Amino acid sequence: MKLVLFLDRDLDLSCEVIVSEGATIKDAKSLLALKDQTGATKVEDIDLRLPLKPGRLPLPLPDGMVISEKYAELDVIERVGEDTPTTVEEDQSNELGNYEDEAPEGSAQKAQSQAAADEEPPFPPMAPADIDYLTDVAQEKQSDLKQQASDAVGEGNLGQALQLMTEAICIGCASALMYSKRAEVLLQLRRPRAAVNDCSAALNANPDAAKAFKVRGRAFVMLEEWVAAQADFQEVLKLDYDHDTYLECAAIANKLKGEVDSK
Repeated sequence: MKLVLFLDRDLDLSCEVIVSEGATIKDAKSLLALKDQTGATKVEDIDLRLPLKPGRLPLPLPDGMVISEKYAELDVIERVGEDTPTTVEEDQSNELGNYEDEAPEGSAQKAQSQAAADEEPPFPPMAPADIDYLTDVAQEKQSDLKQQASDAVGEGNLGQALQLMTEAICIGCASALMYSKRAEVLLQLRRPRAAVNDCSAALNANPDAAKAFKVRGRAFVMLEEWVAAQADFQEVLKLDYDHDTYLECAAIANKLKGEVDSK
């Protein structure tokens, strides 16, 4: 895949590199450094970011992020000193919270959260496997239940919403979106394993369901399964880029990098 790295967009100064499937941002930086015959360009001195556009923060992409066709053009930015942030940590600390530097109270809360996840009740039932067609009456009933569930979510009645969503799913022919929405509710009820199960069912129904990848990624974060979470967030970025997911993915990449560096 051809990747165009812009050194200066105003001057239309760019460099093309060829990256293989599965290549990361760090791989692209290494190829750019090799292009500089003077040897002045060092991998540790540069970052890559997405082209600027309204509403997008000028943040570097994490080294571990896998490059897809959506990243065919990237901007090269220079690290000019210690005061220049080289990761998204400073911005994400306000938007996401920092996964790495938690106070003792945060650690206690995390332990409690993990304990709660370990004590999850059984997964809610799935759609019957032997039903592949719904009558008009069944479709109408399912639609009514979905609307009631949506209203319950809006009113903050998550338990009722879960019950109504489950009734709708059990009628049959559940869509990827239905499973993804129930997974969102399960996650809010601090049932991440059940959320993962629903998202996986959604992806079986539609392998390109970005919402299912996003919710499952957040469920993996709650379970502290960082590698799995990063993989799901990267899929979201490939399918339907949004800045919040980018921040979440970058936060995990920084955490994983910190764990490697500390070993």
